[in-house]
Amino acid sequence: MVEITSTEMTPSTDDSREFRPMRGISNRHLQTMLPRLIRRKVKFDAHWQRLELPDGDFVDLAWSEDPQQAKHKPRLVVFHGLEGSLNSPYAHGLIEAAQKRGWLGVVMHFRGCSGEPNRLNRIYHSGETEDGTWFLHWLRENFGTVPTAAVGYSLGGNMLACLLAKEGDTVEFRNGKLILNGREQEEPYIKGPSDWNLPPRTVEKDHYYLVGDNRSVPMQRHIFGQMHKRYLQGAPLW
Repeated sequence: MVEITSTEMTPSTDDSREFRPMRGISNRHLQTMLPRLIRRKVKFDAHWQRLELPDGDFVDLAWSEDPQQAKHKPRLVVFHGLEGSLNSPYAHGLIEAAQKRGWLGVVMHFRGCSGEPNRLNRIYHSGETEDGTWFLHWLRENFGTVPTAAVGYSLGGNMLACLLAKEGDTVEFRNGKLILNGREQEEPYIKGPSDWNLPPRTVEKDHYYLVGDNRSVPMQRHIFGQMHKRYLQGAPLW
């Protein structure tokens, strides 16, 4: 499962616990529109990275700085809204605020939202959690475990809530290797090469994920996946 360490971004001493609008902009509608006028441009040099996905597609990451030099810092992950990107005022504004407090910030762009069309005929939506799940596992595997916060706006918020609400382990295949909850599994019984690639799937409650050991055969010729426990008979050999 995806684990996000809960923590608080330490507020500066001059931050107020109560929101007080600037003089002349007490109207809430004006407060919504004003950032579009005064916070149009990204004020930091984003570090861009292309993350290749198991299905052959990609997502682009926009970091607040070079992540290799900031692995030790707490992290803030931002999932943007519909047709959003780093250029959205709410996205780069929050990343900039995190950066000023010593955090490493990153925006994961959904497929096709970074300025370049994605490769596959697949579109993102609020229930599509596979890319977000895979990215969070990748983040932990490659950059270690530190306090991590995730924020989603609009569609991104719905996606994040859906991701966190799902139960069970995540199962995926990378170049024929079985990955359970982000960790490669030892399978001495597997014989022959395999090129299976499958994005993360969350195993539902009271279900088991069934897959054969003859993975040298193309994935399209196999029947595998989740099955409710009431349909299973027998017991494991070890």
